[in-house]
Amino acid sequence: MNNINELAKLMADKKVIAIIQAAQDPHGLTPKEIAQQTGIATNKIYYTLKKMVDHHLLEIVHQKKIKNLQEYYYSSASLIKNQNQFSQALGSNIVNISPEWVANNMEEIVQAIIYTQQQFINAFQKLQQQYQAHPQTQQESHLSYSSDQLQLSAAAEKKLTAQIYQLLANAEKQDTGTDKHSINFLFEKWPQNQ
Repeated sequence: MNNINELAKLMADKKVIAIIQAAQDPHGLTPKEIAQQTGIATNKIYYTLKKMVDHHLLEIVHQKKIKNLQEYYYSSASLIKNQNQFSQALGSNIVNISPEWVANNMEEIVQAIIYTQQQFINAFQKLQQQYQAHPQTQQESHLSYSSDQLQLSAAAEKKLTAQIYQLLANAEKQDTGTDKHSINFLFEKWPQNQ
């Protein structure tokens, strides 16, 4: 549990998310290249890179010797791949996640959930910045958030969850519009007082 708390704290850092997004090249980037792409000072990036490697958010994909120094190349490609595989493994028709699957994939699950939530927060902040820069421009927001607490029987909970998954699965199939764009949904549910 302590490792999960450390991971959550690490992924709450905006630098970490910027590094993950910048370092998606499977061949990796040097710290200097990551610093250039993220705007983080090179001298402030090394500690964060080490922590990210320790928590499997980045991996060193190769190293090169330049004079007497080792140049490391960091990549987040496997993290992104794991997140995509996690999403595909769940699919749109999975209603329950077995305790065995969770036990075997806990770190990857936590990484995927926190990374997805951080992307939502980043989108929220970007929308706010756009509004502050141009308050007179009223655009339709593609961002929404909802949180509810329901009192349901086990059967009603299972039925509601299945209906939500089915609705999401059918939305794309039933869309006849031509102006399509990608949108993300994150549906989470958990029992109260457990």
